[in-house]
Amino acid sequence: MKIKKVIFYFFSMFAVISLNLHGYSGISYAAAPSVFFTLPAPGAGSVALNDIVTVTFSSEMNASTISGANFTIQDSFGNGVTGSISYDPTTLTATFAPLANLSPSTTYTINLSTAVLDATGTPLAAIYSANFTTGTVTDTVAPSVLNINPPANGTAVPTNAPIMAILSEPINPTAINAANVTLSTVSGVAVSTLSYNRTSQTLTITPTVKLSTSTQYTVSMKNFKDLANNLMPTFTWTFATGTGDDTTPPVVSSTTPANGTINVLTTTALTAIFDEDMNESTINTSTFTLKETISGNPVTGVVTFNHTSRTATFTPSISLGGNLQYTATITKGVANVANIPLIADVSWNFTTAADQTGGIKCFIATAAYGSYLDPHVQALREFRDKHLLTNPLGRKFVDFYYRNSPRVAGFIAQHAPLRFAVRSLLAPIVYTVEYPIGVFALICGVIFMRRRKNRGGNHV
Repeated sequence: MKIKKVIFYFFSMFAVISLNLHGYSGISYAAAPSVFFTLPAPGAGSVALNDIVTVTFSSEMNASTISGANFTIQDSFGNGVTGSISYDPTTLTATFAPLANLSPSTTYTINLSTAVLDATGTPLAAIYSANFTTGTVTDTVAPSVLNINPPANGTAVPTNAPIMAILSEPINPTAINAANVTLSTVSGVAVSTLSYNRTSQTLTITPTVKLSTSTQYTVSMKNFKDLANNLMPTFTWTFATGTGDDTTPPVVSSTTPANGTINVLTTTALTAIFDEDMNESTINTSTFTLKETISGNPVTGVVTFNHTSRTATFTPSISLGGNLQYTATITKGVANVANIPLIADVSWNFTTAADQTGGIKCFIATAAYGSYLDPHVQALREFRDKHLLTNPLGRKFVDFYYRNSPRVAGFIAQHAPLRFAVRSLLAPIVYTVEYPIGVFALICGVIFMRRRKNRGGNHV
């Protein structure tokens, strides 16, 4: 009877756990709010001494909970900054305005506690903190408009063309609202949604109804202030639409490195220039990728886009491997500002230089394991940097190795049986480097057992 109860309780508990793992808890939870972005941006440097701090949330917040107790700014010594706090429900943005200028060349931390709640009473998912560092001067220069689309006085503008303005510096997000940004015709204001990209300082105006054909439009931006409260003069421009949509797909005009380039520096950033302005949101690490050609191992990096030069840039997170071929790809998920995608993926190859100052690589290990990014290769490189390059004898060995190994590595890379054999030979070295304590314990154990066996034999 007891066994049956145990079995019953076991399966009951298993069922409850399974249901919860698959989301069938019977309880619904409100999604926790989060910080969408902050200005100054996390990690920003040379921040003006008279800048304010803004925090934009993912959802509408309870203003009463965004207070001096829950929203603080401290320097690296833990000294709090005194300031006034406000919240704008239209832009979901909280503002911290210091009562005095910040200290020069000082790192500050923005802190938000989980006592900050959204409009439904749900707290932030986690404590939020971000750092920025001040420069040495105050900001007295008003922001300006660097570039616009469509161009001023443009004609025959496609009716599906986006309307954008690139600004010279970050704008206080609370100024970006329907009262300050308008798109209008002689018939009145066209209802639009507004979005602001803090990284590229790009304001996008999207009409809720597509632009009319053969119509003149006027865009107006006013009351824009930067984080130092400098006011931008009112900016307006006009353009006239044509007779229809833009249906021409974009084209990649050129790339750097060019396809087939050899001896490329391992610190090179990749660029692709388009024949027209592109939708920045479609250009990211999913649509602009880099990988080692043979192994297929992806390279991580940061992707950015410059509207003025129409250039997408992929900056690898680490130096590339030496004497390796890489394949860069821009997928047809990339689209122009009218959201017309590329016709097909665009790929190109290049080969890095074999030996560069500050970029020496484990050639034979890379050839054997198939990738410079393989964890075993990284372990060997770390051992080289920490133990071999720190003494004269080790440096001589490294110099000899890299003067003679590239040709050997090239031969190994072309023969699978050789790669397997070299991996087998390298295994004891690799595991000694990766697990020195374990290998040492194993050796001591073997010695101990042999000595014990020898002593036992002597007593016979």
